[in-house]
Amino acid sequence: MSTRETLPRYELNGGAFDSFEGFVEHFNRVVLRHHAWNGSLDALDDILGGGFGTPDGGFLIVWKDHTASKRTLGHGAMANWLEKSLSTCHPDNVASMQRQLAEAEGGQGPTLFDVLLNIFQTHGPGGEESEDNVLVELA
Repeated sequence: MSTRETLPRYELNGGAFDSFEGFVEHFNRVVLRHHAWNGSLDALDDILGGGFGTPDGGFLIVWKDHTASKRTLGHGAMANWLEKSLSTCHPDNVASMQRQLAEAEGGQGPTLFDVLLNIFQTHGPGGEESEDNVLVELA
């Protein structure tokens, strides 16, 4: 397994986008380059597992100005994402998503930033899929 110093390094810039759609475009441009992520959180999880434009053996994401991302991808962005996702989710998930939407609209529960960070961390040290060796550094 590669060490932090030898891993390919990608820098996300929290000031480079002002919406989740902008984050998706930024991630595609910075990390994937020759592939495209469509914004599905399940697909992001798959991408981080490898084989979709990410390097084998892991990589380091340095998330610069992550505080700007926390604002951009806050509860409002989470509510927007949930609202859009309701029309395409499995019927068994509708009630849960509606509860999450109500929470997000009330400024409660996880933000979209929290969800994204959790997905990244699942593929890093201590995560359920740590063998993917995806490291995230908030800067």
